[in-house]
Amino acid sequence: MRVLVTGLSGTVGCALRRALEVRGDTVIAYRRGAVAVDDRDDVRRQIDAARPDVLFHLATASRPTGLDNEGWRVNVEWSTRLAEA
Repeated sequence: MRVLVTGLSGTVGCALRRALEVRGDTVIAYRRGAVAVDDRDDVRRQIDAARPDVLFHLATASRPTGLDNEGWRVNVEWSTRLAEA
């Protein structure tokens, strides 16, 4: 199974990666820095490129990157865009 994961470098993401790889799944990291998290088209393009069977959304705005209104954009708008896609 192809699995796309946001937050793959976090504590839960690392544990999930290990468990999925043991099962033989292909784990793909969602590259947050390469995509505007609140841009519907950018989010859709990344998901389409990865062609996942399933998506785990584990990421949060835990480390500031300087994005305006970052907490809202990452925790709310990004989650919404992923669900829509």
